[in-house]
Amino acid sequence: MSRPQLEELSRYDVLWLSPHPFDALLSGTARLLRGHAQRLRTLVVTVFSGDRDAAAADAAIERLGADHLVLGLDAAHRRQRAYASFTTRAFGGHESDAACHDALCRLAEDLGHRTKAHDVYAPLGVGGNIDHRLLHEASARVFPVGPRQNVFFYEDRPYCFVPGAVRLRLGQLAIRLPPASTDIGDRSWILRHAWAFMTTPVVRTNLPGVRERLRCLWFATRAWQRARGWQPRKAFGLRLQPVIDPLDDALLQTMQETIAGLGPAVTRLTGPLSNQMRAAAAYARRLRRSGPIERYWLRLPPLENDAVTSLTDPELPPSLP
Repeated sequence: MSRPQLEELSRYDVLWLSPHPFDALLSGTARLLRGHAQRLRTLVVTVFSGDRDAAAADAAIERLGADHLVLGLDAAHRRQRAYASFTTRAFGGHESDAACHDALCRLAEDLGHRTKAHDVYAPLGVGGNIDHRLLHEASARVFPVGPRQNVFFYEDRPYCFVPGAVRLRLGQLAIRLPPASTDIGDRSWILRHAWAFMTTPVVRTNLPGVRERLRCLWFATRAWQRARGWQPRKAFGLRLQPVIDPLDDALLQTMQETIAGLGPAVTRLTGPLSNQMRAAAAYARRLRRSGPIERYWLRLPPLENDAVTSLTDPELPPSLP
């Protein structure tokens, strides 16, 4: 593995865009392992700063045989005081996001031009973190759809394990699905979704005090209510096709070892590895799969009569009180 600079980049087969150091590693471990086995030249780009996690991410990416580029942009809580609150990062927005979005678009365009990667992976933005949302929107805007490039959106872990979280995100983006793919599974009642979201380790550890927990719960409930009217065959957002990768026992074992190798740094996001594996198994069952999986969303060309091919989160207020 090398840690190249942006100006030194050359051709790669696969490009992974990770908002923070562990996002791509946790969300696409199996595909990264498969790429290593196939000797694909892979570049993982960590966009926003996460200095305390960089060393652990470097070691894991090296074991996967990929190169790691760290751009070091200011994460949300560093670039804007309004994002000091987890609730605001997860559900809010700020006028300064426009400048960050433009910068991400320029960087994504530069990365695509330099690497000429055939497969590009970017976050779907499940869980709502503003850094994930902005990187998703920039990737959706910049990377083309065509025979020379596949664009996949990965389901952000551990957030995608929350019942209904992926469906919520697809609804927020007004994603349009092919007729044969409208039954995406992962249905949930609002109370089950809200309880699971509020009790995930990454959310629980970032909500100090009862008042902030109630505030976060209120916004989580509002987000659910606004997205519940999503109609996947009539929406006017991106056209996506779900792609499910089953994991065999050997790949699952290697995947667990890779995640365990991240050490205590990742525990605050996912809890113990055993808990994460149980959550992954429960998620697979909700998708009516008998074994562990990873699911990706392949971008499809827009239909000729589509007026809109990409939408931001129109329901979200520009900022939260």
